[in-house]
Amino acid sequence: MSVLTDLPPPAVQRWLRPLTWVVLAAAPMGLGSVIGFNLGERSGMAQLAALGVERLELYAATLDAELRRCAFVPGLVAGDPQVRTLLANPEAEGAAERATQALTRLGVRAGASLVVVADAQGHPLASSRGHLDDLPRTALKALQDEASDYFVAHAADGSTDFHFVQPVLMGGALRGRVLVVLNLAPLEATWVDLGLRSQSERLLVVDENGVVVLSSVPGWKFRRVGDEVIDDPARYGPAALAALRLPTQREVAAGATLVRAPDPEGRQIGRAHV
Repeated sequence: MSVLTDLPPPAVQRWLRPLTWVVLAAAPMGLGSVIGFNLGERSGMAQLAALGVERLELYAATLDAELRRCAFVPGLVAGDPQVRTLLANPEAEGAAERATQALTRLGVRAGASLVVVADAQGHPLASSRGHLDDLPRTALKALQDEASDYFVAHAADGSTDFHFVQPVLMGGALRGRVLVVLNLAPLEATWVDLGLRSQSERLLVVDENGVVVLSSVPGWKFRRVGDEVIDDPARYGPAALAALRLPTQREVAAGATLVRAPDPEGRQIGRAHV
């Protein structure tokens, strides 16, 4: 008597049993591999983010030290007797020349590229250059702005300057303004050199307007990473303010986000942005 059945023949069953166990054993092994890979990747990203924080703190300390080198100069200029004499009586004979000598001396000692003293209306009275004929437009504007300290593009070569601006009070009244300009090209050159040597770091500094003011990648300079409205676009140079898009990939650690940044050679490179 024949019985119809859907079961495979006994010979096939003997082959299927071990195959079934292999499949059942491979499934958790594969799942374990995926979980292990994800945990390993997460741990690696966390270590990369921690290293990035350390490197960023080092770069930030270097920039802070460079800025501090000139941060005290406006106060010294404002308290200089020759400068105060000039501000008290701009028409006094020889006052401008003596103030110019004082500004030159203070600028050289601090490593400033320019020191200017202006009256209360922002009109220049003396400069460390010895003349007032070719002061940069950004410097003239800084002497009339309410803003104090900020980054600007150097008019001649596109490097980055930092402006320190301080009002001068005499007898409780505003009598003038002091501008000290520090050029950051030497510092930025070291960052560019380190980036070329390591081939693994891309550094940028963004100001309060969301504009890249310093970078180890020259092509990123003075590009916008945000959507802030720029009140004075000329401050960053005539060809500046193109968008620099850094699409977010995912958060890799507290305070660290993986972004995709454009490479100067046209490739796309992932970086941890902290």
